[in-house]
Amino acid sequence: MSEASVTFIKNIISAIIETIEIQCERKYTAAKAIKEEEFKKKDYCVSGVIGVTSEFFTGSVALVFTSDSFLDIMSGMMGEEYESIDDDLVDGCAELLNIAYGTVKKKLNEHGYKISMAIPSVVYGDKLKIKDIGNDPSVKIPFCSGDHIFLVSINFENSHK
Repeated sequence: MSEASVTFIKNIISAIIETIEIQCERKYTAAKAIKEEEFKKKDYCVSGVIGVTSEFFTGSVALVFTSDSFLDIMSGMMGEEYESIDDDLVDGCAELLNIAYGTVKKKLNEHGYKISMAIPSVVYGDKLKIKDIGNDPSVKIPFCSGDHIFLVSINFENSHK
């Protein structure tokens, strides 16, 4: 994995933590990266994905939520308690991803990374399965707060420099 990819990973982790603390008034901490087998053990219901394009790397970042973690984070973001997930609430996933991505893009572009603009997409439903395609490098990082956990999946299609 290139130095630029590692720099991006460190910065997206920090940006996600900061975004959730500020926007959602929740404190989640990043844990040690996990293997694919561990990633598949949870039942996920909401996932937001954004493509990343730079002169240095190409890939994607996905926020992957269990129901309880998503409801906890959205309750903090919206200032009221939610007990179910609907079309309107899942927009919050895209908003969080967009804020974190924008933070990283601005910071790294000041150092010449030339990260392009991107628009996140969100999918949701019971027991989503998330699968990496190909053999390119990926990193899966759990974020925890008490019993709540969500994952960030970072995939690189290739490293240019």
